[in-house]
Amino acid sequence: MKDPQLGITLKSWLSILHTHPASVFLYRNPLEVSRILVEKGDGSTIKKYPLIRIQNNKSAMLGSKGLCRVVVEDNFLNEKPFDESERSVH
Repeated sequence: MKDPQLGITLKSWLSILHTHPASVFLYRNPLEVSRILVEKGDGSTIKKYPLIRIQNNKSAMLGSKGLCRVVVEDNFLNEKPFDESERSVH
């Protein structure tokens, strides 16, 4: 299941699951994403977007504390998907 906002509600989901899932945390640099938004012309959220992403990242990390968690940076995944996938399973 992939949802960027899942980190915010993860604790609620864990309370109804009968198992502890593995968590793959895909990290995207908030400043890099902001730069992309500027290039696309979305200036409406550009100033607050990095802070929103940082808060979402923090929520995801806190929510998945104690789970089997793999952190993957999107740049590495995009550049060398097979290497990053191999690293993630070990």
